[in-house]
Amino acid sequence: MAGLNVPRFLGLWDINNFNRKSIAGYLKLSPRGGRVNRLGGHFPPERFFCLVGTNHRDYNATRHVVGSRSDGLVKIDCAWVEDAPRVHLYLAHSGPFGMVNSEAGYLNLTRFLFGDARMLGRMVVEHLPLPPSLQQARDEGREIEGSYHFECTVMPRLYLHIDPWQ
Repeated sequence: MAGLNVPRFLGLWDINNFNRKSIAGYLKLSPRGGRVNRLGGHFPPERFFCLVGTNHRDYNATRHVVGSRSDGLVKIDCAWVEDAPRVHLYLAHSGPFGMVNSEAGYLNLTRFLFGDARMLGRMVVEHLPLPPSLQQARDEGREIEGSYHFECTVMPRLYLHIDPWQ
């Protein structure tokens, strides 16, 4: 909440279940650097699928509390398990444009559960200029924080080759 760990004293509607220490206790894990996104050998990470939303603007319920770099409810940095497959979608957590009931979420989960191939892609941004006003602020020594939305679609196809001479 607001970039902080959920306080343990928030028992209303069991919100405190999402406190990092509570989660670590449920899973018998030791937090590392205040994070609970590694499984410590208790579970195989390749059996987990992380669907990470990145559009905080479409989730009106909590977007102002959680802030940017989130899906409106869960911070991106807290929405994945180390070494587990994950997909980032430009969708809010829930609501009219949410990933909870989205076709993209369903298709990605279906590929994870029933697919027989895994593809890993990584995009490396070599250079990303800042807008002039932000560059000036950075040059003045002010801290700049922001996020960019990149979209990439990859559609692997299976081509069947039939040799007509056989």
